[in-house]
Amino acid sequence: MRRSDEKTETPSPPPAVSASQRRFWFLDQITSGVPVYNSYSAIRLTGPLDPAVAVRALREVVGRHRVLRSSFPAEDGQPVVATSTADGAAVVPFVDLSAVPAQPRAAAADDLVDRLAHRTFDIHRGPLFRAAVIRTGNDRHTLLIGVHHIVSDGWSVHLVFRDFRDLYATIAAGVEIVPEQPRLQFSDVVARQEKWRTSAEHDRQLDYWRSQLDGVADESCLPPDHRTSGAGGHAAGHASYPVAGDLCVRIRALARAERVTIFMVLLTGLKITLSRYLERGDVTVGTPIALRDDPDVQNMVGPLLNTLALRTDLSGAPTVRESLARVRDTCLAAYDNQEIPFDTVVAALGGTRDLESSPFFRIMFQYVTGTGREHTFAGLLATLTEVEIGLAKLDLTLDAVETPGSGLELVARYRTSRYDRTTIDRLSDHWQAVLAAMCERPDASIDDLDLLTPAERAVVATASTGPSVVAPEATSVLDLIERTVEADPDAEAVVCGPVRLSYGQLDRRANQLAHRLGQLGVVPETRVAILMERSAETIVAVLAVWKAGAAYVPIDIDMPAARREVILDDAGVTVLLTQAQLAGDLAGDRRRVLVVEPDHAGYGHLPTSRPARTTTSGHLSYVIYTSGSTGRPKGVMTTNAGLLSTCMAWEHAFGLKGRIRSHLQMANFCFDGFLGELVRTLTSGAKLVICPREFLLSPDRLLALVRNERVEVADFVPPVLRALAGHLRGSGQDLGGLRLVIVGSDTVSTDELAGIRRLGGPDTQVVNCYGLTEGTVDSTYFVCPPDWPGDASVLIGEPLPGMTAYLLDPALRPVPPGTPGTIFIAGPTVARGYLGDPGRTAAAFLPDPFSTRPGARMYRTGDRGRWRTTPQGLRIEYLGRADQQVKIRAYRVELGEIEAALRRLPGVRDAVAVVDDGDPTDRRIHAYVAAADDVETGGWHPTLRATLPHYMLPDRLVVLPALPTTATGKTDRRALTSRPGRQITLSNAATAPRTATERRLARLWTRVLHDRPVGVHDDFFVTGGDSLLAMRLLARVRAEWGTGYGLRQFFRGPTIAQVAARIDAEGERTGRDADRLDEIVPAAREFIDHQAGGTP
Repeated sequence: MRRSDEKTETPSPPPAVSASQRRFWFLDQITSGVPVYNSYSAIRLTGPLDPAVAVRALREVVGRHRVLRSSFPAEDGQPVVATSTADGAAVVPFVDLSAVPAQPRAAAADDLVDRLAHRTFDIHRGPLFRAAVIRTGNDRHTLLIGVHHIVSDGWSVHLVFRDFRDLYATIAAGVEIVPEQPRLQFSDVVARQEKWRTSAEHDRQLDYWRSQLDGVADESCLPPDHRTSGAGGHAAGHASYPVAGDLCVRIRALARAERVTIFMVLLTGLKITLSRYLERGDVTVGTPIALRDDPDVQNMVGPLLNTLALRTDLSGAPTVRESLARVRDTCLAAYDNQEIPFDTVVAALGGTRDLESSPFFRIMFQYVTGTGREHTFAGLLATLTEVEIGLAKLDLTLDAVETPGSGLELVARYRTSRYDRTTIDRLSDHWQAVLAAMCERPDASIDDLDLLTPAERAVVATASTGPSVVAPEATSVLDLIERTVEADPDAEAVVCGPVRLSYGQLDRRANQLAHRLGQLGVVPETRVAILMERSAETIVAVLAVWKAGAAYVPIDIDMPAARREVILDDAGVTVLLTQAQLAGDLAGDRRRVLVVEPDHAGYGHLPTSRPARTTTSGHLSYVIYTSGSTGRPKGVMTTNAGLLSTCMAWEHAFGLKGRIRSHLQMANFCFDGFLGELVRTLTSGAKLVICPREFLLSPDRLLALVRNERVEVADFVPPVLRALAGHLRGSGQDLGGLRLVIVGSDTVSTDELAGIRRLGGPDTQVVNCYGLTEGTVDSTYFVCPPDWPGDASVLIGEPLPGMTAYLLDPALRPVPPGTPGTIFIAGPTVARGYLGDPGRTAAAFLPDPFSTRPGARMYRTGDRGRWRTTPQGLRIEYLGRADQQVKIRAYRVELGEIEAALRRLPGVRDAVAVVDDGDPTDRRIHAYVAAADDVETGGWHPTLRATLPHYMLPDRLVVLPALPTTATGKTDRRALTSRPGRQITLSNAATAPRTATERRLARLWTRVLHDRPVGVHDDFFVTGGDSLLAMRLLARVRAEWGTGYGLRQFFRGPTIAQVAARIDAEGERTGRDADRLDEIVPAAREFIDHQAGGTP
C-alpha cells in the first residue's frame, strides 16, 4: 500500500485518453452542471453488515483499478489523464438513519440516495468514484456506488460489485488481504487502441461504416408530442412494461427457429413498429456494445464500450422471416466492425452533434441481463439495482431486461420535453402487438401486421365520427334560407358598402332572376356560371340559381380567358351570369350572357314570387373547379345533401341561430369558404357584411369595418389574420367584439391560435377548421381552449357533427393514435365526384369499408395526420401534405416547422419555405417572409439557429412586402420567385470584426482553423470546426479572458459575434456556482458535505 500523503502516481509515459473517454469528456462540457452521465447503483444488503469492513473493501476495490482514481484536466482544450493515489480517492461516508422514526425513514433514505445520485462529478479534478453506506435498520443497509461514465460502464459496475463481494467476505473472515493489481490496466488497453488506429483493419472497418450509414436519415424516432424550440432539456420520464409470460415463451421459440438472438427478435419488432411511425422502411436504432471479446479485458474496469448505429431497410414488404434475416445480417456486420469509435464514424461521415441528440439515431435499444439477482456472501443477502436519476441522454432509450424465471420487461426512459407518457405507453403496446403477430405469423408480410390494439380500435372508431345530427325537414340550404325570410323579411341580410338589402328584398330579387333562368331552360343539374365581383348582386345570383333548381359554377374575374374557356366547356355551361362592367369582356361569347341587374337585363317585370322547383337532395348545388395535378382543372360536384349536412354541422357546433347577428364575408367567391360564410349567415337570420377586396391587405380598414358593422363572426385565411393580429398588437387593440374567429384554408399552429385567443375577449371562441372542396367546405374543427399554451403543432381537431374522418395506412387500415396516416373524409358531405372524369373520381373517392350505409364512400385527401391525445380527448394533428415533407442532405424536413420558426421572428408578418430543386443533388431551402422593407434582421440568424437544427436553416431568405396569394387566399408558392424583394444573408463570411473583442477572437479562430478566413457571423462548425477544435478554441478563450464560456453556450452561439457579445456582457467575470445539497437529515448532510468528496 502507498502512503496516504502521496498525492498522485506519475506513470511514464502518461496514459492516453480513449476515444470513449474523449467523447464523455466532450459531452460533459455540453451538459455541464447536469449529471446526465452519472451512473449510480444501489446494493440492498440484508443481514449483519459491518460498516468498517464494507468501507475497507471498497477502498481496496478502488486501489486495484487505477481508472477509478482518474480525473481528466484540460491542456490546450484537450483532456489528459491524472491519477490519484489509492488512499486519497475513496472516501466512503457512513450515514446512520436507523434512529429516524420508522414512518419517514424509508422516504428519508430514498431522498438521500436521490440527492447523492444527482451530485455532479468534476471530471477535471475528480474523484469520479463515490460510495456511501446508509443504515436504515439493524440488519438493513444500502451501499450506494456512483461513477462517471468516463471511467466505467455497465459491465464495470458488476465487476466492482463482484470485487467488493469477494473482498468483504475475505476481510470478514479475518483473512489478510494481499495487495493485488490486475495484469492489465485500462491505460494499457487505450495504448493498444491508439496503435490499432493506424492499422489496415481500422481502415477496413471505417469503410464499412461509411458505406452502411451513407445517406442515413437523422430522425429515426417517434413523432414528438411537443415541438419545442431550442433545447428541450434532459428531464426524463421512466416507464416499465412486463411482457406477458406466454409471449416471452413464443419470442424465445421464434429466436430458436430462425437462428437469431432474442435481442434480434425484439429489435426487428421495434424496427417494424418504428417504420409505421416514420412511414418508411429505412430505420436506424443505436445500441451500446461492450468491447470485451478479448479475455484479457473481461475482468477490467473501465469504459470499454462503443455505440453501433444499426441501420436496416425493411422496405419492399418483406415477410417476418425475411425481416429477421435482414436485422440479423445488420447486427452481425456491425459486430464485425464494432471497434471503430462512434465519434470517428460521425466525423468520417460529416455528421455533427447537436445539444440534444445523437447523429444517425434518436432511439437507443439494449438487451440487459443479470439485474435484480440475489447474491449471498458473509451472511448477507445482496441485490444490485440501478438508481434511476430521472435524466435522459437521448429522446428515447429502451431496455429489454431479463427478469427471474425467463421473463422480460421493457423499460423506457424518455425526454418529457418531447413526449407524453401516453405516447410511450402506446409504443410499448404497439411493439408487443407486433412481436405477438411476428410469432403467430412468421410468413406474413410485415405490412400486414396490425399495430392497432382492440382497445385502440374502439377509441379510434369513436373519435373518427362526430356527434349525430338530427336532419331537418329540408332538401337543401335554400329551404332553410327561405324559412328565415318568412320569419323576419325586414331583417338586414346583406351589406356591401352603401348597399343594404333586407331578407325580403334579397328574396324577391333572387326570385325574379330565377324566373328568367327558368325561361332560358335552366333545370335541375344545369350548370350556370357566375362571373361577378364582390357585391350584393353576387349573393342574389347564387340564390337565383338555386331557386331555379340548378347548380352554380363560380368563375374568377382574374382568371385568364383560356382557362375560363376550359372550365366553361368542361362544365357544359350554356348560361353565364355577370355584371354590366364585366359584360364587355364577354362580347361574342357563344353562351347566353345575362347581366344581374333587373332593369338592365329586362327581367324586372317578372314575378317576385318563388318559382316552383323540383330539386331533390341528390341534385347538384354547385361545381367548384380546383387545380389538377395534370394541369387540367377538376370540377368538384357537390350535392344539395352535402351542403345541407355541412350547414347543420356548423349550427350544431357553433350555435349560431338567434345568438349571432353579423358575419363578415371575406373569402373569394370561387372558393368554397365563400359558401361557409353565406350559408352560416343566411340560414341563421344574421347579416352578411361583404368585405371589399382591398380591405384584406389593409388591417386598419378591415378592423374599422368589423367594428362599424359590429361583426361577431369572421372566417379568416391565415395570411389575413396574421396581418390583422400584428396590427392589433402594434396598436394595443384587440378582437374583443368578435364572438367566433374561424381560421381555415391553410395551416396555422396552435401557438398562433393561442395568440389570437389572447387577443379576443372572454366570449371569443377561436376555431381552426380543416376541409377540402371534395368534402364540402369543412370536415373537422379544433376549438382552442382559453388556457391552451400552444406549440408549433397544427391541430385540426375532431370531425364536425355528423361527419367522419379516418386516418388510414396504405392498406386502408385505421392507424393507432400517434402513428401517421392519410386523412380520409367520409359521410354525407363527400362530393359526388369530378365532373366528366370517372377515372380520377374512382381513384380519389373510394368505397367506405367502415360504413354500413349502402353506397357510402370516402375521399382520399392526400393530407397526412395522426391522432394526438389532448386533455379534450383524441384530436387530429395535421402533418402536412406528402409534398411538404422533403429531404435535404439526407435529413427529412417539415417545411411547416421552418415556417413556424420564421413567423416568430420580430417584424415578420407571415412566412413560407420552399425547396429549390434546381440541382437535384444539392437541394436548398429558400424562405420568403412578409415584413417591412426596413425591418431589422440582425438578430434573425442567431434566433433561427437557436430554434432550428442546422439542416433546416434556410439557405436563402427574401423579405417581401406581402406574400403572393391565390384567388382562394392561400399563399401562392409558384409566384414567390417572380416577386422582387430584399435578400438577407443569414451567415456572411465577409463581415469583418467590428470591436476589439471580435478582433482578438478572430485571431484565435483563424489559428485554430489553420488560417482559414472567417467572418464574425460564420458558424464555427460550418467553416471546418469540429468538437475537438471547439474545445481547443474555448481553452484559449478561457486563457485569454478568464471567462467561464462553456461548450454548451458555444453550441448555441458558434460565431465570433456571438462569443464576443457574451464575453463583453460578462465583463470577463469568472467563476461558477456550486451545486449544494439541501437539508435532508442534518447529521447526514454535514457528514457527506465534509467527507464525500467531489462537487458538493
